[in-house]
Amino acid sequence: MLLGILLCAGQAGFVRSCLTYFLGGLLKKKAFNLNNSDLLGLTAIVHLLINPRLFMNIGAILSYILVLGLKVIKSESSFKQGMLLNLLLTPLLLFNFYQVNIFTVFFETVK
Repeated sequence: MLLGILLCAGQAGFVRSCLTYFLGGLLKKKAFNLNNSDLLGLTAIVHLLINPRLFMNIGAILSYILVLGLKVIKSESSFKQGMLLNLLLTPLLLFNFYQVNIFTVFFETVK
């Protein structure tokens, strides 16, 4: 995992997923029971200890909010879940990039 983090130049999404996997395995081994939201919060705290300016990067903000949205929104259909997640991210995307792609939901749900 460390090699992957070095190769991806510390991209927030990849580091977040590696930290979540590592902390989840470590806590499971030590018999600590945390739910997914608490594990995400612990991951954010550890990630902030590594990179204190983490949330000054829009990629990190989008990554953490999207994962939190996936944890909160548990829908039966992937189309409904995609719509709700896009509604969650739309204000941030419009504020930072002044554009949003409305076809993302359709392209993600087509298999």
